[in-house]
Amino acid sequence: MVGRNIMRQSIILAVFGFLAASAFGADETVLEIDINGMTCPFCVYSLEKELGKLSEVEQVVISLKLSKARLTLKQGTHIDYDILQEVVLSVGFTPGDVRDVSEEN
Repeated sequence: MVGRNIMRQSIILAVFGFLAASAFGADETVLEIDINGMTCPFCVYSLEKELGKLSEVEQVVISLKLSKARLTLKQGTHIDYDILQEVVLSVGFTPGDVRDVSEEN
């Protein structure tokens, strides 16, 4: 009987955690930028560092292989795509399209 109660509580907590995570992620904005000119891990590091300095950015993930940067914005914030492209240019790379891929996550 005690084992069943613990199991039931664990399942309830797991479901609640999943629902809470889904609800909080609903307002999350994820942007993807095509980046041309990156050739090494140092390129990735320098671009991650500069994009991460933007006050609206929560997380930066860059793929050297795919030549893309994926930015997660802080909840409730927005950023002008031109600003992102200017940062990419300032580090020495050529920015491509910026897309909102929030619905893909």
